[in-house]
Order: sequence, then structure tokens, then C-alpha cells
Amino acid sequence: MPRPPLSELRVRLSRQLRNLPPGRRLRLRLAVDVVEELVGDRDDVRLLDAGSEEGLLCLELARRHPRWTLVGVDISHRPLVRGSAWSREEHLGVSYVQADLQRPLGEELYDVVASLESLVEVPDDREAMRSIVAALKVGGLVVAQVPTHDWTPVLSGAERTWRREARHGYDRADLVSMFEGLGLDVLEVRPTFRRTTALAQDVRDRLKHRGRVVRLGLLPLSAAAVGLERHGLAWGPPRALFVVAVKRPSGR
Repeated sequence: MPRPPLSELRVRLSRQLRNLPPGRRLRLRLAVDVVEELVGDRDDVRLLDAGSEEGLLCLELARRHPRWTLVGVDISHRPLVRGSAWSREEHLGVSYVQADLQRPLGEELYDVVASLESLVEVPDDREAMRSIVAALKVGGLVVAQVPTHDWTPVLSGAERTWRREARHGYDRADLVSMFEGLGLDVLEVRPTFRRTTALAQDVRDRLKHRGRVVRLGLLPLSAAAVGLERHGLAWGPPRALFVVAVKRPSGR
């Protein structure tokens, strides 16, 4: 069997390093699973990743569903530039838009809107959710993940705050109340990112500035932690909530 060209190997290696953090790997896997379960049989899906940074969810879905319309939106320019370069490198059709989630994102344009760990960074999270719901078609799907209000790291000395956090996290009841008050029916709130995965994340964070060989050596740990949690074999309290909701018709 012929070996893949060197350029393809570099792309694969870079992708593995981007998906190395266990927390990121887990929430992307959960989001892909839910989206494909509920709309994966369609060819005309329009998906918005709200607060996408480099748009890793869009990139993964573009590999699996090249006919979908996939848009990553973020307020920061740099990650959008990186994501756009990665999309071109793999010849994927992901679009990137710089925008503030607290401003309108359009009216009933998307079948799916994802918000993975972005709400915690938005000063006015309710206004951001209002924009997300407005951009969603009736019956459309919202997939979101947020940290819990009381999360703590596993290892002493690990970071105790979320990067750029506007709030530390969310209480389940308050989160459901906000979603339902803005016109969504919540289908599921899944506790996630338990101690096993969080421990792997803390180890990765301590070594994230090491060389590429060291970081690649962490891939089995990351993959194992995420695999265990996806199969219900993680332990300890959750540090995040994964939410699935649909937009109900107005007036309901």
C-alpha cells in the first residue's frame, strides 16, 4: 500500500494536536454524535457554530458531510484566520464570519446552532442566546455545553478559572430556565466532563508548552479518558453540562 504524501501526514498530525485537549475532544465528540443522530440523514443542513474560535466542529462535520452549509462565527479575528487556513488546507467548505453573539445573527437561517463553551465568555449571555434562537429555524436544534457553576480542577495548582470567563459557570435549573424562557424546549441536560476526563485535561494543561513529541505522547491518555466517559465509565462530579434543545413555534 502506498504511503500518504508528507503533506497529508503533516495535516493529520496537526489535526491530532488540535484535538488533543480531552475537554475539547469530548465536547466535539458529543456534539457530532447528537447532530448526526438527529439530522445526519439530510444533505441540506445549515449549521452555525456560535463562538466557534477556529471552527473545529465545522471542520469535523465538513469531512463527514461535504454538502452541508457550515458557518463558524466568533468575535475574535485570529482564530477565524487560523480556521479558514485549516479549511483551505483540507479543501473543506467551511465559512467563517467575525461577529458578536450579542448582536443579531440573522432570522431563521439555520437548522442547527452549536454553542460549545462560548456562553460562559459572553458578558450578556441572555442576549447571545436570544440571537442564537432567532437565527434558528422553528424545530431547529441547539447543542450547547457550559461549565457548571461549582467546577474545580482535579490537580492542585491547575487553573481554577475558565479562560476569558464572564461568569464561572451555570446551575442546571437556571440554564434550563433561560433556554425555555427564550423559546426552546430542552430535550436533554447531560452532566459531563467528569473527574477522569478533567484529570487528563489537567495533565495536558501542565504539559501543553512542551515539544510536539511530548504532546503527541498524551494522545492515548486523551483518547482513553474521552472513550471511557462516552461509555459511562467516568467517575466523580461533572464539571460541565451538555444541553440539547429545539426551537418551538412562536405562541406555544
